[in-house]
Amino acid sequence: MLSCPVHPQSTVKCWVVEKEAELILDPDHSEPPQQSEKSFNPHRVVVYLTLLAALLAFWGLGNNDFWDDEAFTAVYGRNLIRTGTLIGWDGRNLMDYGMMGFVNEDMIKTFAPRLQYLVAGLSLQIFGDSTAGGRFLFVFIGLFAIPLAAAWFKHEFDSDEFWIVALILALSVPYLLYIRQVRYYPLGLTSFYGFLWIWAVIGRARHFRWWFLLGMVSLYLLISSQYLYAAGAVAVAIISLVRPRYRNRRNLIFLAAIVLVGLASATWILIFSNSGLLEQTVDSGTTAQFSKFARLMFMVPRDAVRFEFFPVGMLLFAAGGAMVLGRARITHLRSILLALAYGMGIVTAVSIFSPQIPGSTTTDADMRYYVLLIPLSAVIGAKIYELLRETGFRGVPELFLVILISSNVLTLNFLGRIGLHSRLVQYVGEVMNDYTTGSEAVSRYIEEEISTEECIFIVPTYMNTIQLYYHPEHKFCGLVTNQAPFAKKHAGELRADLFWENAVPDYVIAGGRPPDQMSQLLTELYGRNTYELEAVLPVFWANVTRPEIPWRSFSPIAIQDPLVHGVLIFHRTSEPAHPPTIGALEIEKYIHF
Repeated sequence: MLSCPVHPQSTVKCWVVEKEAELILDPDHSEPPQQSEKSFNPHRVVVYLTLLAALLAFWGLGNNDFWDDEAFTAVYGRNLIRTGTLIGWDGRNLMDYGMMGFVNEDMIKTFAPRLQYLVAGLSLQIFGDSTAGGRFLFVFIGLFAIPLAAAWFKHEFDSDEFWIVALILALSVPYLLYIRQVRYYPLGLTSFYGFLWIWAVIGRARHFRWWFLLGMVSLYLLISSQYLYAAGAVAVAIISLVRPRYRNRRNLIFLAAIVLVGLASATWILIFSNSGLLEQTVDSGTTAQFSKFARLMFMVPRDAVRFEFFPVGMLLFAAGGAMVLGRARITHLRSILLALAYGMGIVTAVSIFSPQIPGSTTTDADMRYYVLLIPLSAVIGAKIYELLRETGFRGVPELFLVILISSNVLTLNFLGRIGLHSRLVQYVGEVMNDYTTGSEAVSRYIEEEISTEECIFIVPTYMNTIQLYYHPEHKFCGLVTNQAPFAKKHAGELRADLFWENAVPDYVIAGGRPPDQMSQLLTELYGRNTYELEAVLPVFWANVTRPEIPWRSFSPIAIQDPLVHGVLIFHRTSEPAHPPTIGALEIEKYIHF
């Protein structure tokens, strides 16, 4: 039996945490049933598993620098706390993405899931302006997805095995990777499963008005985290109406309010907040939109398996257990099919509204919009565990959990290029080994070798964002073109070399570009012998710390030839023969991929 610490003061604290967990998992009862000391307490197990996930998530939190999207969020969060607005200009540099600029004429980012910037700013302010400080609050919030997903499972499927959801999720490497990001992912995960928990209990819980208010708050947080996640939540709520338990007055009132808030939010986003999205949709036409949707509906289920969001092989265990049980399998199979329907509802709703436009060269879906499937796969795994327990075969349910948690066998990825791995072992090995990434090597070089008055240009251009966070005192040039919306209005207060047309960098830092290609480019831009190769950093240039497993390396990547796969540092040795001769859009196409 799991028990609280012996020390009296610790015992009181543990009792309080346990009671809070029981309130989440059993909101219908003011006093949970009394249990003897020797009985198994699943509420306490959920608490302990959440603490285990916290240990794994906070361990080595500051090992690797932010990758580009994290740095982007961190800089805007820092600017938000400092100025009260989502302004890209900090008085020295301009945080933007793409040379044309994704901010308005006042350099304000007009559309984005805004809650992430506020959380980033607060985390940096409270826990320190550092990598670990920026990530701390996101991890803390993301951990609540574990008890909330377990609570939803308990009430949705009337199950006493809800602690299995917590077990699978707490040891899920995709989940741990995503909640460690300075992005909207952990905020969306927690608010989504908090919303589903409220949806599951509001029809029977006491004090409907308070639960209704809590539900509206969770929906607001969900929309503020990522509107696509809110679309997924509405889809789940609508699909759940196939169950008579949800067709009651309270749930229907709550659903009506959800739909109204959703329509109002969609109107605001499309007309005021992000009118460009509506224009893009209208301009592309109905055929293109349907083609986009159809392609995503193919790509996302495939990539949910490949990115290890959904270990599809666990359905083979479900099929085997169902064959053994016969008619007794029906209840479990209905629950599994309902959970799968919820998953397809999420995929469908998000794909309809997704801003991703898959092109002929697009090989992967934007799986960051579908991270809600990770806890849902834990829910399905828990139902399969329950089904296997009823077969009466000793050890089979436990074997299923061990395979599911400790390896990627059930994702079937071992059959392809990814190979057979234990993600949990890889993850623990990574957090124990603070190795130097390419962006960290660049950061160290800038700090030690480049003065704050020398201008720096980095290619690929999206790699600028990382250094803009870590070196706000340095000057980065060629960030945008003078065709950007704010170029004329604020030209007088901005450094001229921020614009590509005026940029004459003192240093050009390039990753993944052969020296001859970069030398030819610099010659075309500024004339012969203007730049010389000063240094080569023998580290793999690309960012390998993204949360997507197919794009992540859990250990340093050894490179054979630093000139091909390392980082090149070019230094300007003379005045250029002429200003840049390639237009901004051409240069971005040439050096960006």
